[in-house]
Amino acid sequence: MDISTKLSELVGFAVRPGDPGLAVGIYTDGKLIHQASAGLASVEFEARIDTRTRFDIASMSKQFTATAALLLCRDGRLSLDDDIRTHLPRAPRTPWSATANSTIRARPWDDSGRRGGGRPLALPWPASALLRVSPSGP
Repeated sequence: MDISTKLSELVGFAVRPGDPGLAVGIYTDGKLIHQASAGLASVEFEARIDTRTRFDIASMSKQFTATAALLLCRDGRLSLDDDIRTHLPRAPRTPWSATANSTIRARPWDDSGRRGGGRPLALPWPASALLRVSPSGP
């Protein structure tokens, strides 16, 4: 059984008929090599998900971006206090963040890019504690 068939079976197994669904794509060197989908994009309208379905992920990607940034920080490749433009020089300067130091630390909370300001959310522990894995928590 090839990987595309295995992926389709796995995705189909994860979603029961009539349930909200998912789509999965596997990329190598920037090219889509395998894809699978199952379930509904809208339970109300019974609209099925296919490989062309667009998803409104909103803030869902922040957790993955934050984890990647913390791993790079752990490895000494960046600092959480670096201005984001040090690593992404084409990041736009917006009217509400043009004078602010838009740090990597601020990105998971998106506090420097929110229209009308906004206070940064605070973690109940230092960000460096997120790099430790402990069954008892930070």
